[in-house]
Amino acid sequence: MPRKDKRIFVRTYKAISKFLFLDRFFAKSGYLMSSRTPFYGLLSTIPLLLVYEFMTLFTGNYSDYSVRNFAEIIFKELLDQFGIHGTFAIALFIICVATLIFYLQDRKTLEFHFHYLLMIMLEGGLYAVIFGYLASTVTSLLFLSTIPAADPGLEIMLSLGAGFYEELIFRVFLFSGSAYTLVFLKMHPVKAWLLAALFSSLIFSWCHYLNGEPFTFSGAFFRFFMAILLCILYKVRGFGVVAYTHAIYDLMVIYYR
Repeated sequence: MPRKDKRIFVRTYKAISKFLFLDRFFAKSGYLMSSRTPFYGLLSTIPLLLVYEFMTLFTGNYSDYSVRNFAEIIFKELLDQFGIHGTFAIALFIICVATLIFYLQDRKTLEFHFHYLLMIMLEGGLYAVIFGYLASTVTSLLFLSTIPAADPGLEIMLSLGAGFYEELIFRVFLFSGSAYTLVFLKMHPVKAWLLAALFSSLIFSWCHYLNGEPFTFSGAFFRFFMAILLCILYKVRGFGVVAYTHAIYDLMVIYYR
């Protein structure tokens, strides 16, 4: 590699490193530091989860998952294997995660501020607008087409479920889990997170076609690109913000379709 190109590569590499690891910057802001912690991630998304679970009671198919988010099915079927079913599964999950967070989290970041929850929702709404416009524009430029509208059967309930369950499965478990696994296997952290983002985003895009939706390259790329943005957002801002970004974006699609 020529010396000039090597310097550019090194600068780009360092820039990405600083972008993905912003703890020093976030430490200067109480909200930015606290809102990205697991404590606020869980606390802020409980209303999202409860509203979704409450709405499922009126779909007439609570037990057979005939109208459900794919990520939710994966999560609940996994819990079913351990004999944990229904609303009890969600309650037990929240209790277990909350207990784990309490023992592992720095006590200074467990201080509760109600306005932080509102700020997380507002921040998620802002990113939903920005990411939706960016992903649609990039996809349209590459494929010279517009992104197809959401399926007519898409409902508000599924949007709320997608915000919680898809981010839990694809960003927390798949993206973060695979990245930590690669780091454990001695891969450089930046390379590990980038590779995990590509892998989880491909799976995220592919899973949207398992329900029989016709495959299109523009639609698949849009979902892949959107997933990349959500991976970055999750890494930088945490579970709460990314969950609301996803949910609010899906609600916007319903409103404007």
